[in-house]
Amino acid sequence: DPERQGNFVMYVFSGGGYGGWPDGDGISNGCSTIGISKTQPAEVLEQHFPVLFEEYALRESSAGAGRNRGGFGVSYRVRLLRGQATASFMMDHGRTGPFGMLGGRDGAMNDVEVSINGEIQRPAYGSKGDGFELGAGDWVQVRTPGGGGYGDPSERPRELVRRDLRCGYFSEATAESDYGYVP
Repeated sequence: DPERQGNFVMYVFSGGGYGGWPDGDGISNGCSTIGISKTQPAEVLEQHFPVLFEEYALRESSAGAGRNRGGFGVSYRVRLLRGQATASFMMDHGRTGPFGMLGGRDGAMNDVEVSINGEIQRPAYGSKGDGFELGAGDWVQVRTPGGGGYGDPSERPRELVRRDLRCGYFSEATAESDYGYVP
């Protein structure tokens, strides 16, 4: 960081969707089960590092459909404001999403994009990679996995599908294709 005249290390621990289970939907943006790795507030990271979070939101349509759907992952974009940085990624579910159970559908897999000088790059191993050299204005976009669904999606109560639609968790097209629900 040229303003602070020093180097830094910034870790971003982001949550993903937990799987649906017999008694309910999965948790959205659930943090890692490792107790010390909680999602940090974007505002705190922005105060301490030369970055701007341009987005931090639930990842729509990332949850696996099911009688009890999976939880939703998150989508975030971080832009480097000044200086230089090297980005590395150590995530799972870069080739397959978390599995659904007993007829539930799989959750979405991780998706990582890096924009360097306007050129989009992706880690060679889906969600694991290192050595992405960023300059001021470059950004990283991460979409974390959603949890797998539990049980047959056609058995999901219609009022829960309507609620999910009202909340903007997925589109009407998704409601129709995944749940057989036509609003």
